[in-house]
Amino acid sequence: MNRGDARPRSLESATDRTDNALARTTTHPPEESIMRFVRTAATAALALCTILAPHTAESQRLVRRAAGTSLTWGSAGFSNMQGAITTAFGGVANISVVSSIANPADLAASTALFLDLGALANGAMSAQEQLTLAQYIASGRRVFFLGENNSWAGWNNSFLSVVGGTANTTTISGAATATVAHPITAGVSTVTLLGAMAVSGGTALFNPSVGTLWGVQQNVFSFFDYNAFANTNWTATDNARFGTNVAQWLAGTPVNVVPEPSTYALVGTGLVLLGVARRRRVR
Repeated sequence: MNRGDARPRSLESATDRTDNALARTTTHPPEESIMRFVRTAATAALALCTILAPHTAESQRLVRRAAGTSLTWGSAGFSNMQGAITTAFGGVANISVVSSIANPADLAASTALFLDLGALANGAMSAQEQLTLAQYIASGRRVFFLGENNSWAGWNNSFLSVVGGTANTTTISGAATATVAHPITAGVSTVTLLGAMAVSGGTALFNPSVGTLWGVQQNVFSFFDYNAFANTNWTATDNARFGTNVAQWLAGTPVNVVPEPSTYALVGTGLVLLGVARRRRVR
């Protein structure tokens, strides 16, 4: 090799290095921009999932099931308990009423369900309503069932058959003593009863067992005495505190809410985008 050949090779090598450096400079910024976009999009998608997740504590919605004539809601003798529930849910705008819960779509936007006591002629829940109730309970949302003594056997038993309880047909009056520490019994020693009924099964919060928690997640509460919440007994013993506790518990955050399909889709999108970003960094 002569000297004339050495210089061109040296120049060629330098040129190649310059071209390679320019190529890296040219392609690097767009790739980084794409990665930044992917990471930002993923973060935004996951944040949106949080925003759109249903049944948050700030958006509690109650559905009241009342078929036919109600003995409670709207009557002068139930105004204190009705006021406690309305206050707990942030006003009447957050409470809706249905005559049947047979259609699950009527409960889709709710966080809680109040199965209100009706007149004797109203009878029991239908088989389809019982199925909807079982699905609702499984979703973790809260349920308050208001029952009565054995004169309302059809109504009582249509609920008890769903939660796995049985009724004691003896009518009880006097007082029930709180036996289990729970938000429903907080500050409550005794509750005055008038024509109540005890039940077997679940987690009894009182003796006799007129007030009981049900379900794997303990998100269902039943009480078998309308009169305990009536205005005539509101100031008796700890009835007012008890009624207020029930209303506030019912308006509490659901135990284990199942996300909407749209939420799952957003989570999936966020995870895919994060996976793409991670793979690009590894490369």
